[in-house]
Amino acid sequence: MLAKAKATRAANKAEKKRQEDELRQQMLMEHTALGREILTQRRAVQDFEDQTPIRQAFSTLTGRTLHTEDEIASASVEMPSICGVYFLVHEHRVVYVGQSVNILARVGNHKTSGKVFDRVAFVTCAQEHLNVMESLYIHILRPPLNGDSNTKGLKAAPISMEELLSYLSPAYALARSGTYKIVRHYDPLA
Repeated sequence: MLAKAKATRAANKAEKKRQEDELRQQMLMEHTALGREILTQRRAVQDFEDQTPIRQAFSTLTGRTLHTEDEIASASVEMPSICGVYFLVHEHRVVYVGQSVNILARVGNHKTSGKVFDRVAFVTCAQEHLNVMESLYIHILRPPLNGDSNTKGLKAAPISMEELLSYLSPAYALARSGTYKIVRHYDPLA
């Protein structure tokens, strides 16, 4: 029994020394560019070997192969930040009009908020025009999921219909006076 305990202690001591040597070698390798690259490749091989059964099962189930993290990262694109007015559509009807400097993120928020829609459309515009464009679309389309204002059953919008009309009236009157003409259709071939 004494011999068995002595052998176990010797085996434990040897294993501890092996682990310390491996750690020391790894630390030395991390301090050189070539060493870091070797460690990166070793980790990639280990990760691949760890995932091989999962990759094989996926291939068997779907007939496709899983992409590596590097392939995915290389094919990735920057998320665009699109500024404009967006429309949530359900069964071919605009049910909500909103505005955002990041339409994609905002629409994602609506999906998790419980609004029911099956399609999305948007019109891009400069940030300084968001309130006017959104207000015009809300007043014209009267989408059911946009809130009602307190007056005359109109929809709530950043700019009231009366205020929009006050902005538009001088321009409209000027155009009607004949001094300036509203171009309704432009045909470059005419």
